[in-house]
Amino acid sequence: AGRLRRARMTTPAKSESRSRREGHAKRVLGEQAAADARRRFRSKIPHFVCNMPLRNRLPEPLPGPKLAQLPTDLQSFVEFNPTSLDTDYKWKHHCERTLGVSVDLVDLEAHRPQPKEKRPQLHPDDDRILNWRGKQGGGGGRAKEHVWLLNTSFTSNDLTQQVHKFKSGSQVMKEEHERIVQINNALGTDAETLTENAEKSFDVPFDKLVEAAARRKGLTAEWVMPVLPDARLWANDFVHVDFEVDPAPSNPRKRARVAGGMLVNAKPVYNEKQQTNVTKGSFILPMEEGSAGEHEEQVFEWERQYQVETKDADKNYVLLVDPDAGTASYVEHSSKKVEFRSGLAAAVVKKESGGTFTVKRCELTDEQVLERNDRNRDVDHFVDDGADDDL
Repeated sequence: AGRLRRARMTTPAKSESRSRREGHAKRVLGEQAAADARRRFRSKIPHFVCNMPLRNRLPEPLPGPKLAQLPTDLQSFVEFNPTSLDTDYKWKHHCERTLGVSVDLVDLEAHRPQPKEKRPQLHPDDDRILNWRGKQGGGGGRAKEHVWLLNTSFTSNDLTQQVHKFKSGSQVMKEEHERIVQINNALGTDAETLTENAEKSFDVPFDKLVEAAARRKGLTAEWVMPVLPDARLWANDFVHVDFEVDPAPSNPRKRARVAGGMLVNAKPVYNEKQQTNVTKGSFILPMEEGSAGEHEEQVFEWERQYQVETKDADKNYVLLVDPDAGTASYVEHSSKKVEFRSGLAAAVVKKESGGTFTVKRCELTDEQVLERNDRNRDVDHFVDDGADDDL
């Protein structure tokens, strides 16, 4: 009994010391884990995009009046340092499909349709097509005489489908006839309907447009001028150019001469980063403002090396407004877009850098003269009849 009593008395002391040892071990392991976490967190700090001291909420500014200079020239004191996220991302250029302006006012007198007796007469060939009284239909009767005109089941069905889905020739002709009849009923392809629709298209009431524009508050017409194709620039080819890097970021004098720059020495090179052949060229700027004459020489200076890429784009028109001369014209934009991108190797850029260029306009060949005359002929009738196109 005494031995058992002593064992019962020592059991609580042993359990208490064991719990203290376990608690001490947990605290030591927790401190070690926290130290490891802090060490790993410090190793990740250089990889953050923003500075760690500024990762929390900034303090409130002190009360009182503040005077700050207006940022009229951001490039003089604001510098953007691109990161790897910016350089790897390719920005897309977004442009409007329209001319960029919304026409709110319409001159009713300029667009009022003329009476039928004063309108120009149709060409006899056009009048014969509009007032054709013949029978609509193809040469189905004569097609039987020629083997190569027969519409068999093999030429009127999709050969990739199963055979039991093939349609017979009569069924295909019936469906095609029903489709043509439905289109004719919707559009009205008879001669009288075509003539009536053509006449009604000139009788659009513009009074509602003018009244709606006059009811707008604070809207006043500054001037009214005809909008016509630019006969002086129509023969030229215009293309949209997108610069990834500004050729003159901090030089106002060079910025004024960027519009007269040109690309020279365009040739293919191997881009190690893209592992493909690309086209590179030198962008040069005129050393003096203003353009040279027809047969005068002009000196250019080397400015920057670019990688040139040509892509398909939407076909647009550019509106040119001259309030002083009272003219508004537009030119046609090409369906191509040229991108001047950076990314060439430093060795390639250094090899082609520097130097001046003397440029002189060359004489046009006979083919170029004929092509220019053909393009100008397309807008001659607009310029001659410009009084009917006022806005």
